[in-house]
Amino acid sequence: MNKCILITFDYELFLGEKSGSINHCLIEPTKRLLSTFKKNEVKPAIFFVDTTYLIQLENQIARYPRAEKDYLAIRSQLIDILRDGHILFIHLHPHWIDADYDPSNNEWSLTNYRYYRFHNLEKDQKAEIFANSVRILEEIQDEAGIHYPLNGYRAGGWSLTPFCDFKPYFDKYGINYDFSVISRSFDHTTAQDYDYRDIKGLSWYLFNNEVIQAVKNGQFCEHPISTIRISHSRDLIDKVWRKIFWKLGYKSLGNGIGVKPKFLDIDNQDQNYSYIDLSIENLLPSTINPYKNYINNHNYIQFLSHPKMVSKINLYYWNKLLRWIQKNHDVNYHYKVPEFELSEQNS
Repeated sequence: MNKCILITFDYELFLGEKSGSINHCLIEPTKRLLSTFKKNEVKPAIFFVDTTYLIQLENQIARYPRAEKDYLAIRSQLIDILRDGHILFIHLHPHWIDADYDPSNNEWSLTNYRYYRFHNLEKDQKAEIFANSVRILEEIQDEAGIHYPLNGYRAGGWSLTPFCDFKPYFDKYGINYDFSVISRSFDHTTAQDYDYRDIKGLSWYLFNNEVIQAVKNGQFCEHPISTIRISHSRDLIDKVWRKIFWKLGYKSLGNGIGVKPKFLDIDNQDQNYSYIDLSIENLLPSTINPYKNYINNHNYIQFLSHPKMVSKINLYYWNKLLRWIQKNHDVNYHYKVPEFELSEQNS
């Protein structure tokens, strides 16, 4: 039986006090990632594009030439991603509405979190953001000469609840695949709000009005992000490895500062273990074997990664892991679920 391995990325800058530069956070790390896919003949990967950032760049082009330069460079790379056989979908971080631009260093500050959740936007703001996001990705498809339905989505901060906020736009734009749920995870802060602890993430499932309620003949298909349970001692070992590589200069390629929200509630569900998502930035000497074990024991796997977060060490072990996967498993990297596609056609 073929394994379904989804390789997904949030294509975005840092979303807190300091955005970082597009070269360090997007352009250069994505080039390196695309190179690993070419070497290992892996495709398609899915890049969830922070279209709210691109909308903000569009708004600043008339005033700031450097903003236009960034906008064109990003569009050029997104076209390259499509032409390499990969997929672009929408990813929204609405608090870009309140972002402050510093033209002296060509970076942004995003410390106002009132609109971090899509839920907090007004109805007209929601409609405008979705319309502009679809327009931008369709324009990029046109320029690349590659067209496919923009039928996938990932929520900013993984906060897809309540789903009634999103359903009108999923219906309007034909979005029927979602990739927002991190299985077994929970977050309730001044920025994010979701509870996916009951989603075990062993495979895709269907849903209708609530993403956390699987139903047999649902309208939408959820692809949960895979997580691995780790003990606190293992977590400590991973932290030691990260510290060693940090001191050796193998830091993440991105140069920004992320979100620092206040916690409103703490998840104390398990005192002995925690869960980490499968991601390239979590690949270390201590994690590659647990990753292999997880892949051996599951037929559905989804990686969630961020170009801005990967380091040279992560990329080294990612290459090793991809070679091992190709050697040991028959893999389907595509997100489409044949059973769901068939039910869609017959509905």
